[in-house]
Amino acid sequence: MPGIAIYGAGAVGCVIGGGMARAGHDVVLIDPWREHVEAMKTVGLQLTLEGEGTFSVPVKAIHPAELAPEHSFDIIFIAVKSQDTVSAVESMLPHLADGGYLVSAQNGINEDIIAPLIGAERTVGCVITFAAALPEAGQAVRTTPPGIPALIVGEIDGPPTPRLEQLKELLDNVGPTRLTDNLPGERWAKLINNAMMNPIAGITGLGSRAIRLNQAARTVAIKIGAEGAYVAHALGVPVEPVLGGIEPAALVAEAEGRPTTVVERLVTEAQRRGEGSPSLLQDIGKGRKTEVEHLNGLIVRRGEEAGIPTPINKAIVGLVNEVEAGRLKPSLDNLQLL
Repeated sequence: MPGIAIYGAGAVGCVIGGGMARAGHDVVLIDPWREHVEAMKTVGLQLTLEGEGTFSVPVKAIHPAELAPEHSFDIIFIAVKSQDTVSAVESMLPHLADGGYLVSAQNGINEDIIAPLIGAERTVGCVITFAAALPEAGQAVRTTPPGIPALIVGEIDGPPTPRLEQLKELLDNVGPTRLTDNLPGERWAKLINNAMMNPIAGITGLGSRAIRLNQAARTVAIKIGAEGAYVAHALGVPVEPVLGGIEPAALVAEAEGRPTTVVERLVTEAQRRGEGSPSLLQDIGKGRKTEVEHLNGLIVRRGEEAGIPTPINKAIVGLVNEVEAGRLKPSLDNLQLL
């Protein structure tokens, strides 16, 4: 049985770690929030799974300062915010066993950061397709109903390998997991998903379901996604379908005013979803730095490299920064500033 560490026991990290721990795997949750760590040590992780119930999961939880030289792990999940990737990898690299690997279970495209630090052969990507929240210390909630695809894992380049088969078996305890031979395309699909939903949630206060149902928010989201699709195409990335099966070319067509089924599909998807709170909105509510520079900001930077203008993404980065700084309050009226 492999030794597993989750560095970053936030909402995503706790759902992943709690799912594997419930199945009897050796998992250590590592997080700097001392109250959270102490709660898990004392009474276990209180894990609520939409449609299934609440479970008290005994887990091993430690603060990073408690990491000792003898701590060694075969699989280390990095589940921190993108801006904390380098420090997380540097902290955990001494604890990676020979033959072990790191799994980026993050938003953004952090394999491009991790692989140069530790080697591509020790880097695996994990695209998160479930929604989660961390309402209080020691508590995590998966807000996505059961049965909906939860995770996608892939090598940086090339087809699935035996270690990915093992990883899939572990992660099936968290939710339905599939392997991919197109990690860049999956990453860009998730990047576009996040870019469409997260910043709009941050500047309006709407949840992911409400964004799909609100015409003004949905229109801005489609324009954001179309810019992302333009950039990915220019970079030669074969982007996978986004937001429940929408082809990137359809986002472009909808943004250009050509007839598509994009709106119908977004509404249908909203009706089958719970009302999740995107992570960026959660960060703003807790006064934390957001990942907008690693989401929409990344689209802007890659667009500049490819010579593709991204005015909506650039504008919404600015608005999120204003909300983050407290100079704007989340409101639907902020959409008019775009």
